[in-house]
Amino acid sequence: LIKCKKILITYYLLLTTYCLSATDGTAGFQFLKIRSGARPASLSEAFTGVMEGADTLQYNPAGLGNLKKTEIQFSSDFLWQDIKFNSFEIVSPLSDVFSAGIGYKSLTAGDMSRDAYGDELGAIDFNDEAITLGLSVKLSEKYITGFNFNSISRKIKIPGVSYKNSASSFDIGFGFMPNFRDSFGLVVKNIGNRSAFNGGGSTFEKEKLPLEVRMGGGHRLRPFMFSWDIARKIDEQISGAAGLEYAVIKTLAFRAGVSYQKYVDISVGFGAKFSLFTVDYALLPQESLGLSHKISLNVKF
Repeated sequence: LIKCKKILITYYLLLTTYCLSATDGTAGFQFLKIRSGARPASLSEAFTGVMEGADTLQYNPAGLGNLKKTEIQFSSDFLWQDIKFNSFEIVSPLSDVFSAGIGYKSLTAGDMSRDAYGDELGAIDFNDEAITLGLSVKLSEKYITGFNFNSISRKIKIPGVSYKNSASSFDIGFGFMPNFRDSFGLVVKNIGNRSAFNGGGSTFEKEKLPLEVRMGGGHRLRPFMFSWDIARKIDEQISGAAGLEYAVIKTLAFRAGVSYQKYVDISVGFGAKFSLFTVDYALLPQESLGLSHKISLNVKF
């Protein structure tokens, strides 16, 4: 039974490598690499320097300083089997200098365990969660900075025993906007201490958080926007990404992106604006898992 539990835990930890397909797997809480928002996803996550809308809370908190209205956004990933990823953000300008946001995201999976005879033993549930509190400060018309505090938890429930882990981390971001067409961003994400995974009377080796440094830019020449990112994660090689958005009309935009880290990934998507809300969609090929879909609903007021 103990061996079975270890196998199930290992299985779940491997599932979370969906999060940008981590190569070396040396860091824990891999689900933190899954970003919210279908718009950035369709641009291959080249969004650090774009700094627009509710998505910027997860990509670069400095971008909260560019908010003009309050935004509420819900995103959902359609992955495979019973694995689900959902996120929710509320962001708002507080004054001419300060803006703030709060976000929540979770990765969940469930299954029914059975014995060697096929009889049900009970439900198995896995749940990774993170709550983010963000604050941005506009230093001048050209410079902004922002900070996130993240509260992270993981729970695994197996018939007869449960395992849990928790940690906290910080993100710090900077933005530079030399003119109304160009913007540049730099962010350091998941700054924090190791955290031990424990349960069932055992304590496992402490996990590193997936520390990440990203820089990027956004360049607007309407009806086009071009974006690029360069990233270095603690457990991965340097990666690069670029995205292109084409606003066919004011209410419809098509997007595509490409990223590279050992192999090339391509993403596509679109965004449609309605009178009260905006819908964004992204189609994301996974090298070994097939296609996944991300959809976002955004309301501004």
